Amino acid sequence: MTNTRTLSGKDIQDLALIEQATMDSENLEGNDLKARLDFIGNILQENVVRLQLDEEINHLLTFARCTACETLAQTVREKHYSLGCWGAEPRRHYQPNFLLKINGMNRQSSIVYPLEKQKIGMAMIVLAHMKWDPRYSTGAKKLSHYIEENKLWTQEDEEHLFA
Repeated sequence: MTNTRTLSGKDIQDLALIEQATMDSENLEGNDLKARLDFIGNILQENVVRLQLDEEINHLLTFARCTACETLAQTVREKHYSLGCWGAEPRRHYQPNFLLKINGMNRQSSIVYPLEKQKIGMAMIVLAHMKWDPRYSTGAKKLSHYIEENKLWTQEDEEHLFA
């Protein structure tokens, strides 16, 4: 059995729910924004578990970047990811295949953040890219501001991230 796998948008479940949740966030405040952020993070994490991806944080954020690309309108996607969502542009520091868990375990070399940080980090990346699309811009900015304002992702969280 191989320990890597290629992915495409067809592998991502409930992408439309992420899109709708982001759009619906425009008029939310406080705890409702946190609940929406948790919802998005949970969808991303469910995909990670179902696909059996290694939970190395840079790997997860790359997965989130590729997933975010799938939400973008074609014109926005072509502007930012002319080579496609799962190609070299959104992947930056990773090979074409995604690393899988080995016997249900992350690699020993993987930098694995606590589950809540994984979900927040992935949601943050998805939202950062969805801001480029006018359909999601307001909701994505509002959710991103909530993350920043409540210090759900800090400078310390970026300590192990690729530059």
